[in-house]
Amino acid sequence: MPSFDPASLAPAQIADLRRKLEAADCHPPAHACTLGELAEAIVEFRRREGIAGRGVLDEATLQRLDEVSGATFQDVFRDELRLLRPEPDAALDAGLPSRAHKAGLVGLALSGGGVRSATFGLGVLQALAANGLLRHLDYLSTVSGGGFIGGWLSKCIHEQGGDVRKVEEMLAQGSGNAGGAAEAPSIRFLRQYSNYLSPRGGMFSADTWTLIGTYVRNTGLNLTMLVAWLCALLLLPRAAVWAVHRIVDAGGPWAVYADLAWIAGVLLFLCAVFCIALSISSKPSGSRGRRRFPLSQGAVLWWINLPLLLAGFLGSLGLWRHGGETPFWEWSALPAQLQGRAHWLLAPGFVYFVVWACGWYLAHDRTSVYRRAGYTFCTAAFIAVLAVLCAAARAFAPETIVRFMARESYDYLVNGLLALCVVLVMLALVLGVVPRLLQPHPPPPDLTRTEVVEGVSHLACALGALGIGTILLLAGLSLLPNPNTHPVLNNAIALTTFGMPLMMALFAGTMTLMIGLIGRMYSDASREWWSRQGAWTWIFALAWVSMFGVTFFLAPLLHWAWLTQNPWSHIGTALGWLAMTWFGLKAGSGNRTGMSGAGNHPADSRFDPHLDLVARLAPYVFTAGVFALLSALVQTVVAPPQLDCPAPVSFTCVYAAHTGATLATSGPRLAWAFVGFLSAALLLGWRVDINKFSLYMLYRNRLVRAYFGASSRARKPHPFTGFDPGDDPLLADLKQQRPCHIINTSLNLVGGEELAWRTRKAASFTFTPHYCGFELPAGSLGSAALAGAQSSDAARGCYRPTGAYGSRSGAGADDDAGVRLGMAVAVSGAAASPNMGAHSSPPLNFLMTMFNVRLGRWCPNPRKAAWRQSSPPVGLFSLLAELFGLTNADATYVYLSDGGHFDNLGIYELIRRRCRLIIAVDVASDGRLAFEDLGNAIRKVGTDLHVRIDLDVSRLAQLGGDGLCGASCAVGTVRYSQVDQGGVDGTLLYLKPSIVGKENADLLNYRKVHPAYPHESSVDQWFDETQFESYRALGQYVGNCALDGASAAARKQDGGLDVGALCVELARRHGGAVQAQRCADVRAGWR
Repeated sequence: MPSFDPASLAPAQIADLRRKLEAADCHPPAHACTLGELAEAIVEFRRREGIAGRGVLDEATLQRLDEVSGATFQDVFRDELRLLRPEPDAALDAGLPSRAHKAGLVGLALSGGGVRSATFGLGVLQALAANGLLRHLDYLSTVSGGGFIGGWLSKCIHEQGGDVRKVEEMLAQGSGNAGGAAEAPSIRFLRQYSNYLSPRGGMFSADTWTLIGTYVRNTGLNLTMLVAWLCALLLLPRAAVWAVHRIVDAGGPWAVYADLAWIAGVLLFLCAVFCIALSISSKPSGSRGRRRFPLSQGAVLWWINLPLLLAGFLGSLGLWRHGGETPFWEWSALPAQLQGRAHWLLAPGFVYFVVWACGWYLAHDRTSVYRRAGYTFCTAAFIAVLAVLCAAARAFAPETIVRFMARESYDYLVNGLLALCVVLVMLALVLGVVPRLLQPHPPPPDLTRTEVVEGVSHLACALGALGIGTILLLAGLSLLPNPNTHPVLNNAIALTTFGMPLMMALFAGTMTLMIGLIGRMYSDASREWWSRQGAWTWIFALAWVSMFGVTFFLAPLLHWAWLTQNPWSHIGTALGWLAMTWFGLKAGSGNRTGMSGAGNHPADSRFDPHLDLVARLAPYVFTAGVFALLSALVQTVVAPPQLDCPAPVSFTCVYAAHTGATLATSGPRLAWAFVGFLSAALLLGWRVDINKFSLYMLYRNRLVRAYFGASSRARKPHPFTGFDPGDDPLLADLKQQRPCHIINTSLNLVGGEELAWRTRKAASFTFTPHYCGFELPAGSLGSAALAGAQSSDAARGCYRPTGAYGSRSGAGADDDAGVRLGMAVAVSGAAASPNMGAHSSPPLNFLMTMFNVRLGRWCPNPRKAAWRQSSPPVGLFSLLAELFGLTNADATYVYLSDGGHFDNLGIYELIRRRCRLIIAVDVASDGRLAFEDLGNAIRKVGTDLHVRIDLDVSRLAQLGGDGLCGASCAVGTVRYSQVDQGGVDGTLLYLKPSIVGKENADLLNYRKVHPAYPHESSVDQWFDETQFESYRALGQYVGNCALDGASAAARKQDGGLDVGALCVELARRHGGAVQAQRCADVRAGWR
């Protein structure tokens, strides 16, 4: 392969090459402008990919780099423009905003709303066809239910060989404007399957029982997987108690290891102290060199909180045997206490401040000539600490030490460490004195005055913590109950459950008193550090207590309730639990697409706050019940209790029986139970495809049959099931047709770390015939997403070719790999999902995952190497991410759900592509006319794309008490000119299902019979013939009212469309004189 000459690459190509190297994780220089500056990163990429050959850059390297790095939105939009508006002479680095504005793009957005949105959208499409506008659409952006009919339209165009004019003629024939022409077969098919989930309803219908059977089968498999994993998780506390019982029991086989537990706890505590000193003394951008300790939250959790937790757990085991000793406040006994405890308590305390001081000194690189002396002295201090600890361990646990080393050898070890410490101290003195003697002028001191003051404050903090902690620890030991007098509550279970949290409470109390006593001497930054560290310590401690409490206390409580209550109480409790669970499921799956639960009630419905409260509490009640049942199941499997309680049965007796059975459990039984549960979970996670065994496939298959089967010209359904695999084409096969279909989904970021998105918890993820992927908003985007090639784009997202994305399936899998039209549309309509953007909550995640209410799909992350895989190889881990709300954009597989969880209107991607005219059809259930979807879209467009939208919807508001509206459409302005230099403002035609009183008699009659019309709940996905026709006819009526006559005024002599003239005409008709004049000025200025 020929190598490239660096002079042949344009600056834009160098910038693009830098971005691709960054996406490939090769860390190129941030401001590299030449190929030479990128050479090191290119060589690293070639080495990692195993590319042979000479030269820095060749064709093989470029091809592989393209495959690995993916495309940015700039690349995606450039390819779309090349298809929609071919310009052979357009330069590679031509400004995309300018080209987009010049192109005059027209986009149609069909919002979410289930089958209601699809049916209303069909009427709008018929109105567009009757006015000759369908052929002029460049983009079709769909969300959820709008994707049903949008996919139907794309499939119809595909069946006609990409000729949109034939489809336009077909829709115009059935629009009512063609002189009584017969309705097209594809539309008649939609009528037949308006009840698309179960076309033949009824209690004894095969369709109904197929839905029930499929749900029960899939839920059973997923529930078995989750139950097995949760049972394995609940066995871990039992394994800990099993080990602790053998350590703390005086006659236990591992009693000698209690001393080792204490020693290990002391070492871990000192390690945490050293890291605390490093972290709290380091500065993010200090002037004295780079920091020596990572300051991130993850580093603090791993190097400080985790050692502290382990030290608290192990230390509690060592302290257990000292309960009930003489109280520390009896001063006559204090000398004896200190003498007996000096080796195991005060010796580690004395070295505490030495470790702290060394950590504080090493927090930064030292730059003076004294730094070598300082480092050597710190090394000597660490060795001295080790020698003191070894001596204390020998005095504290001689029996344990003898097991590992002879006494004489141990003495040699301690003496050798002390000798080495002396040598290092002398060396440090030499290194500190010699520079002062050799240089004519005394060098500057290694410590500044500020650092000395800071060091004294931290040392005072350490000494204060030592004194306060010693007193509190002695007090805690004296207050421990005697195991002989409290056999039920004072055992290994109580020690394991509460020992570590109590030690952490002791540490927290020590630091609180210490910070208060030091007062003003301590800096605000240090106090904030301790506050945040304490917060995480309490989080872990509470999680620990919750997990052990669920494991050991819920099972006896449930058992006691079962023995003491009558059967009717059992039945009532179970029915109440199931009823609350049902309310929770209904609340979770009943939220309409992209909106809050409050907006789910039509204007004439009465909102019951009590039922709402029950629905909000239901996930918590369900979670508590599930863990109680799982705890009882695990107890029965590994430690069935033997009850011998006199009547009336007390909880203490039942708990004692459970405790005795738990402590008597054998190790092999625990191990085999753990292996069995975990193996079952992993086996099912491997064999059960997490995407296929959910509601997603059930929903997708029926959606494809109803909407895409309607447009198949040579459909060959299976005679028994009625499904035809040929109904669902590959999305990449639609690449050459217009309009370009953008299928909007939501990338869930429930577990993400971006604080600005803590409310939305989602981002836009799109499927188009060309590319699939996402690009998160930049901090300061402007039009850089269109005009600039920024290296930061690589970290914000990536797009992959649709034909290759998700095209590989595992061995033995079916042939469903690849992105199909039905797959993308079904994901776009996944309204009921455990993770659903802003509507996500931890208890609701748990409830919906357990009951397999999962319409979303796990897809490969375009930024990861596994982007060609169709599904996770082991679905268990993805299912757990759903269960606990851990979805983010950095995992190997991302969770996609309803596009309405981000933008239910569908205009976000159209504005991103700078469409001149956007026709937005908002069919969300909005009986209160709050325009929540519109407001949400305007906010996100303004925040992410910095484009302002001016739209007055006051004419759409209801008038009087008859529920009639003043209009069904409005026209607004999209302020592109405020973002793009020389940009042209766009026009937004906003259509809303509304009854204005001038509709045909059948629609007004349907409104009287069904007062919620045309904003009936999206939960209703079972339309009948009357409902279908009422929404279709209303969509056609609203579309005709908005467009009739306007298209004729904008028609060119050659049959083309003057988009600017159409915008002016629409503004004149529906936006008022000011709006019309504004559009006219924009059109005149652009011309």
